[in-house]
Amino acid sequence: MNNKNTQGNDLRQELNLLPKLLQYELPKHLIAQYPTVTRSSSRLLDSYSSDSPSSKWVADLPNILKPHDLVIFNNTKVIKARLKATKSTGGRVEILVERMVSDESSPEKRVLAQMSNSKNVRKGDFLSVGAGEFIKVIERPLMPTERFFLLEFQKNALDLLEQYGELPLPNYIGRKPIEQDLSRYQTIFAKIHGAVAAPTASLHFDEALIASLRKYQIQTAEITLHIGAGTFVPIKGAYSNHTMHKENYMIPSSTIELIHECRQKGGKVVAVGTTVVRALESWAIHRCTQGDTDLYITPGFEFKMVDGLFTNFHLPNSTLLLLVAAFSGVSNTLRNYTYAMMENFRFYSYGDAMLVGRF
Repeated sequence: MNNKNTQGNDLRQELNLLPKLLQYELPKHLIAQYPTVTRSSSRLLDSYSSDSPSSKWVADLPNILKPHDLVIFNNTKVIKARLKATKSTGGRVEILVERMVSDESSPEKRVLAQMSNSKNVRKGDFLSVGAGEFIKVIERPLMPTERFFLLEFQKNALDLLEQYGELPLPNYIGRKPIEQDLSRYQTIFAKIHGAVAAPTASLHFDEALIASLRKYQIQTAEITLHIGAGTFVPIKGAYSNHTMHKENYMIPSSTIELIHECRQKGGKVVAVGTTVVRALESWAIHRCTQGDTDLYITPGFEFKMVDGLFTNFHLPNSTLLLLVAAFSGVSNTLRNYTYAMMENFRFYSYGDAMLVGRF
């Protein structure tokens, strides 16, 4: 049997395990509701440095990686994307901004957004927010499969969201945002406004850990990918039929230079989070350093840029979990998630992390 046939059989065996992984059941007490006391004091499941998973600490990362490796972060900044508004009839709606929309006629004023209780909201309607601010409905979804309204703010959308909006904590965090979340649901790299969810893998890194990486001659770099609300849309039915949402990304030339330097020195490129993987692999395919990506990574995908993945634990039936399975193998991912639950790792946005190698 030639190598190509062997790889095909391996992939078929992996795909047979995919339903079990995607539909895993997580005990509710393992869903983290608050961050750890310090960012780098979370636990780390390490299946990167050996064949079997082991329990370590995020602060151990510099001892696991090697000199000349390159760790890449997402520097997007979470906006206060959840906004309560009132219809002309007096009814209340909740707006969840998906992304900013570039429009020459209304620069920095238009957004795509999901809207609850929107049955009677029509094109041309005005929604009131705060003290006399209004939002105009430019377009509403035309088909049941479409989710997003096009809205236009009276003034800069980010300014209004900052004034009246609320941090969009995921629904599985069963509480309202508190003061602590304003800092801890942002990474220390957060620079460019545009995300409606945090790049949660990067939440584990603090200045002390970055200093430790550099002490061990491990380089760091950044990309930008603005995470949209579509990241929480579950896979329904066959995963091959799922439509991936678009997200805007940008890769600086300095990061590309560091990737080339890392390769020349024999180092590994370690992506911190699935968003970094999607940005880098989009660049590898299209050779575009900025734009929109709807890259949908599933088992069988040929990775070209990323050698290691530092990531949080993800929801069942999510495209993020599917990406991790594509990267490190379905069987390995299933084993790691089983181990994490047995060892009481904390899951999701404020949870623990794992470091995996490429399948």
